[in-house]
Amino acid sequence: MANPSPPRLAAAPPGTLTARERQVLRWLARGKTDRDIASVLGISTRTVQKHLQHVYVKLGVETRTAAVVRGMGWLPADDAADAGCACQASENAL
Repeated sequence: MANPSPPRLAAAPPGTLTARERQVLRWLARGKTDRDIASVLGISTRTVQKHLQHVYVKLGVETRTAAVVRGMGWLPADDAADAGCACQASENAL
């Protein structure tokens, strides 16, 4: 008899993502690379990768695409709505 896989945990509600995790997810949704996101947010690519790991766990996904799809309904239409986001000022830089 095969062992069934453990049940997946339900995805965390969007409020559990930190402000920085939401920023990284927004830039990811725009198709930016880890390097691009790091440049815009003024952090290292390793830090971007760690934020993405946390996002994947919290959203219950395993890929960048799945994170974007799961997060699409949660991201505000106005990327600049998040306080502290460098999105507006840096958007033209990428």
